[in-house]
Amino acid sequence: MEEHRGVYRDTDLGIELTWFRGLALSFPAHFHDYYVIGLTEGGVRRMTCNGRSYSLGPGDVNLFHPEENHDCTQTEGALDYRGIHIPQAVMLRWTQELTGKVELPRFTQNCIRDLEVAKCVGALHGRLLSGGEAFEKEECLVLLLSLLLERYSRTCPAPAPAEDAAVERVCAWLGTHFREKPRLEDLCALAGMSRSTLLRSFTRSKGITPYRYLETLRVNAAKALLAHGMRPAEAALEAGFSDQSHFTNQFVRYTGVSPGAYREIFSKEDNDEH
Repeated sequence: MEEHRGVYRDTDLGIELTWFRGLALSFPAHFHDYYVIGLTEGGVRRMTCNGRSYSLGPGDVNLFHPEENHDCTQTEGALDYRGIHIPQAVMLRWTQELTGKVELPRFTQNCIRDLEVAKCVGALHGRLLSGGEAFEKEECLVLLLSLLLERYSRTCPAPAPAEDAAVERVCAWLGTHFREKPRLEDLCALAGMSRSTLLRSFTRSKGITPYRYLETLRVNAAKALLAHGMRPAEAALEAGFSDQSHFTNQFVRYTGVSPGAYREIFSKEDNDEH
């Protein structure tokens, strides 16, 4: 079976789409800075999130909120998948519009089997790729978010346990120093923990090691730079990667597409506008 993978950004709604067809593709543990709504249409894969393991097959929908760590491994057949990525600002605006609450929602489940939601995901994804009218696209998005907010979310922020404060300090520091080459001993000093305690606490809290967290921050930063037209080689250095080869390999591992292909969708948008 021929492999297909792609990414597309809809400027009317401000959301991003991905799709994979015929891929035996696995993703390492990672997270995103946006909401993810995904529909598996072919193949079976094993997903781990929040300490739980799920088997996703055709018709299953996965839901992730920002910074929710997860990994996926293909176990049967080839992967056919549609993904919808919604920035936090866009989600906040629609949540306020639909619920009256100025709070980001949190999904109560990471894997759901809901035929109505699955149809809405497919409809929105299809309308955006086919270039539907703005009114129609907005209607599809509202129908999907209305179902998810009603059935699978709560719009109150989850308070972080007091024992996670040290981990949050480390995350905040990495968020502003990811371009540097931090050392584990620096993070331990910041957290006031030994190496072993920090690694256990961080992994328990975030579901990912500090280094994997750092890599994800770098990939997310590179995506933003590529979206603004920066060349992959420059984005690699600016985001903190030591060399182009490592950057390309990690970018594909975490996103499923190459840095050049990701940059191209935004270049195409600029050309279309002119």
